[in-house]
Amino acid sequence: MGASRVLRIELLWEHRECPGLNCYGRITSDMGLSKKQVATFVSGNMRGTIPWMAPELFIGTHADCSLEPGDDNRVNEKVDVFSFGVVLWEVWTLGDVPYQGLSMSKIFNGVMNNMRPGVPEGCIKPWRELMQRCWSQRVPDRPSFSEIACELNNIKTDLLKAQPC
Repeated sequence: MGASRVLRIELLWEHRECPGLNCYGRITSDMGLSKKQVATFVSGNMRGTIPWMAPELFIGTHADCSLEPGDDNRVNEKVDVFSFGVVLWEVWTLGDVPYQGLSMSKIFNGVMNNMRPGVPEGCIKPWRELMQRCWSQRVPDRPSFSEIACELNNIKTDLLKAQPC
């Protein structure tokens, strides 16, 4: 079952159905997982959906997330990588909602304090490790999308090798 999840992401990626850094939104909607689940957070010029937002996007977290020295731009590839980690969680759970049953304020405070969605039941180790790297509190420790693509390809290859013909 894990190989089919990886193949769905890879097919969308290869066919350019998820261009650039907005990859996670296309994957979610193309897999039919996109639903109006939670309200959008708006504060000043910041807008997003809290369960998918990286902690450094919130006011007062700049120093807590260990951005690269001199990097004052909080909205970058690593913010999208964090969100993509949540999408990887959604893919593995076949569309469950992260932080189900928690209020937005509890999710907000939790994410600020390194709370992440739980590891899904039956999640294979490489998928879990990739999700957790995407969710790293330290921004520089998150992988790039190129690294994610390589890791997903390796996971797919390993899963296909393990499946009987």
